Amino acid sequence: MSRVKQAVWWRWLIRFWVLCAQACRVRECSPPMNNLNNFESLGLVLPSPAYLLGAILFGLVGYVAFRYGRRSENPPLTWAGVALMAYPYAVSQTWLLWVIGAALCGWVYLKWR
Repeated sequence: MSRVKQAVWWRWLIRFWVLCAQACRVRECSPPMNNLNNFESLGLVLPSPAYLLGAILFGLVGYVAFRYGRRSENPPLTWAGVALMAYPYAVSQTWLLWVIGAALCGWVYLKWR
């Protein structure tokens, strides 16, 4: 970059920073939403670590089953893999996630051979 372009770039950057600082001083900046009470008041609840672990584990098993089913041309195994990858989006309770995941993993185990 030439010196003229660098000077223009820095002037623009400084003006932008000054305008942002002025805008923040003019109106009060809203506090960050890092409080769980704000999320709970909206009806959003964070999943438990057991739920996250189960969703990741069953998603990985489903991906492996899907890939193997596609390569071996085994449609039941392919669809079981799709089900394992997709069902955590429809289930919100942790115990139900693990029960359905275990059942689908059993189905994958039976159809693997």
